[in-house]
Amino acid sequence: MRKIVRTSAPNFLTESLQKDWGKQYRKNREDKGTSFEFKWPQLNNEKLNHKLLPYLNEISQKHCFYCDAYPTKSYGERIDHFKPKSNPLYYEDVCVWENLYLCCDHCNSYKKEQFDEKMIRPDDLGYKFDDYFEYNAKTGEIDIKLDISAEKQERAKITCKILGFNEGDKPEDRKRFFRLWHNDPDKYEFFDSYNFRFIFDNLMNIQP
Repeated sequence: MRKIVRTSAPNFLTESLQKDWGKQYRKNREDKGTSFEFKWPQLNNEKLNHKLLPYLNEISQKHCFYCDAYPTKSYGERIDHFKPKSNPLYYEDVCVWENLYLCCDHCNSYKKEQFDEKMIRPDDLGYKFDDYFEYNAKTGEIDIKLDISAEKQERAKITCKILGFNEGDKPEDRKRFFRLWHNDPDKYEFFDSYNFRFIFDNLMNIQP
């Protein structure tokens, strides 16, 4: 998971609209229960998620906020509710800008409606990949660092499990891109077209 710097919400997504849509969603869920199916609200006859995708893509250079897959459009581009919309505690966060994350099908399929207050957010102000994780070039997995506090280790483990960092094809994909990186003469010029940039961030500072 790579550090993300979140910009302010687009002008059309006003605080008033975020609150109003959240309150309306809460009312619908409380009145209709689990039978109510969430649908993105519309602005000027366009669904909110469609309007937001370009802004979320710009923040991450078209990478998944969680695993850094690129481009997300090729990996089943979705908008995830970090705090799940199925939990009554977070009904009113359903359209809150800071709760919306661009993600790929893989991360969405593992995260689903899971959430833990200790999860690491890629847009946490102080977040750094190297403060919690390290890349294992042999296995392709994301390992939890051993020389960090027990609290950080717990947060890293929870995040890794919920987002399925080491599940499915992800480890093999990372190994493949790791090999490509070392053999690519244009790797510095086209860095943002790589998957899993957090693996190479430190190497970017050691250019020949």
